[in-house]
Amino acid sequence: MTDAEILKGCAIARRYDVGHCMCQTLCQWPWPKKLCGGSDVKICSVISAFRTATIPRQSKVAEAMQAIHDGATEIDMVINIGKALGNEWHICAG
Repeated sequence: MTDAEILKGCAIARRYDVGHCMCQTLCQWPWPKKLCGGSDVKICSVISAFRTATIPRQSKVAEAMQAIHDGATEIDMVINIGKALGNEWHICAG
């Protein structure tokens, strides 16, 4: 999303009192937190490689910790889809 799109999304969330959350990547912070501050709109962070989760587990943990530190109230991440499809459940989280 462009900065203009983030601004527009935050304005819509505040106007309609979206009670759940705006979902953003870490590189888009702190815009949503700042723009939605003082409202009921919560901020969710999406962890990198969201669609396929093909980054190492340690990277996901580090991103999640940074997002929580930055004020995220929800974290969205996925398991490694390739490992899950290959029935490798013991390593699909990494």
